[in-house]
Amino acid sequence: MKQFKKNIYCTALANPCPDCVPGDITIGSQTWTRCNTSVSKYNDGTDIPEVQDPTAWAALTTGAWCYYNNDPSTEAAYGKFYNWYAVNDPRGLAPTGYHVPSDAEWTVLTNELGGLTSAGGALKETGLCHWSSPNTGATNSSQFSAVASGIRNHLGAFGNKPSYAFWWSSTQLSASAAYMRNVSYNNSSVSVSNYLKQYGFSVRFIKDCPTCADGVVTIGTQTWTTCNMNVTKYADGTDIPEVTDPTTWSSLTTGAWCHVNDDPANDAIYGKLYNWYAVVGIYDAASLADPLLRKQFAPTGYHVPTNAEMTYLISNTLSGPATAGREMKEVGTTHWSATNDATNTSCFTALGSGIRWTTGNYTQFNTSAHFWASSSTSPGTGSSMSLNNTASSCNFTNSTSRNYGFSVRLIQD
Repeated sequence: MKQFKKNIYCTALANPCPDCVPGDITIGSQTWTRCNTSVSKYNDGTDIPEVQDPTAWAALTTGAWCYYNNDPSTEAAYGKFYNWYAVNDPRGLAPTGYHVPSDAEWTVLTNELGGLTSAGGALKETGLCHWSSPNTGATNSSQFSAVASGIRNHLGAFGNKPSYAFWWSSTQLSASAAYMRNVSYNNSSVSVSNYLKQYGFSVRFIKDCPTCADGVVTIGTQTWTTCNMNVTKYADGTDIPEVTDPTTWSSLTTGAWCHVNDDPANDAIYGKLYNWYAVVGIYDAASLADPLLRKQFAPTGYHVPTNAEMTYLISNTLSGPATAGREMKEVGTTHWSATNDATNTSCFTALGSGIRWTTGNYTQFNTSAHFWASSSTSPGTGSSMSLNNTASSCNFTNSTSRNYGFSVRLIQD
């Protein structure tokens, strides 16, 4: 028994402060890496140079990494430091399926954890293994396990370990500076600032948004399809007719679909456009008159979102009508026109599919996205939400003509 106790005691002394164990953690709708990264190659296999000399570090305008104090023994617990040029290198610092978080994605994280004034406590590892006393407010309730890795400044000098942790974002402020986050040993807050790109900070990765191939994305308490609908049949196999003629489209009182911007090549990316009658399963005169005869548009396990579900996404899960559009749109100009105000922090990944007017004409391709809800609050109209490339807002209306051609997303039952 004495020998048994001695072995336990000696084992505890041998490893009083464990190193970081790699893996992923889910915090709200985001999945983050648990450890500060320590990669030494870009994603294409190219070496990222290690730069130890402070003068050489200060003069860099290309990517580089280093250990704290140029000491390899710090890597297992603290990872490596990188200048922002490595963060932004087009060869990719993160492995496939991950990316360096943007400033907006960091904000989503801190909001999930109660805001800037308290999120630091939820992020910090507890105890004093990797933090100076008193490590105020540390609970690590998020399992982010932040450790006080310190910094390397723009002149190549090291400092602030074990009192502060700093992480880069992928968002630049200017040609010379970029945004970052840091937490401290003596408070529970998260600080937002910007530093010169020559600074050496830690880096965490965040998992990429689900793609169309993944099928679904969970946003808050709701699970949405990741692609716009592209079906030509109701759930029971009944055809939904394609209607190309503008005059015929404008006079419809039954379900129909068309290609985005009248081009079949768009189907694989943008899905199809549908009138409201298709969304609610009105396929003939009898089903127009009697809701009990209507078809199911969505496959088993899914449904077209109701007004309440759509407005809950906008106003409760996301930041509200004024800014939810920014959070829902795909970033960049691949599927949106220039001046796309987007962060896609929700991973909804809306594309600029445009609309078909009630007159049957097509417009707004790559400048807007409109999505049907299944509810109707008055005769002759349906409900929908809309996004625009130049706006941060998401507008919901319950007075949309049923003859518009809009995109459709589904929500899991």
